[in-house]
Amino acid sequence: MSMRHIETMKGNGTVTTDDGQEVVVCYKLDVYQREMQSSALKDSYTSPVLGLKHCEGTIEPVCFFGQTLTLEMEDGRKLRFFFKDTSGTIALIEWIS
Repeated sequence: MSMRHIETMKGNGTVTTDDGQEVVVCYKLDVYQREMQSSALKDSYTSPVLGLKHCEGTIEPVCFFGQTLTLEMEDGRKLRFFFKDTSGTIALIEWIS
């Protein structure tokens, strides 16, 4: 099993709290996807079986530490996250859109 890098997202966006407070931020997020090779057919090429995606990265400045937040990126995609540390590392909760 391996992790394949599938996307880097970076730019400016908006972090919003559940009560509507907003802060303009810079983000850099990398998306990886697990790949597993199938061994069902010996001696023949098979496409990898794609698994779960994993997102990691940073958002700066760190704001509203300890809260669940929403990031809206430049392209309109949104995700829910929280800050894991004061360096801006995030933990993804879910993709909204």
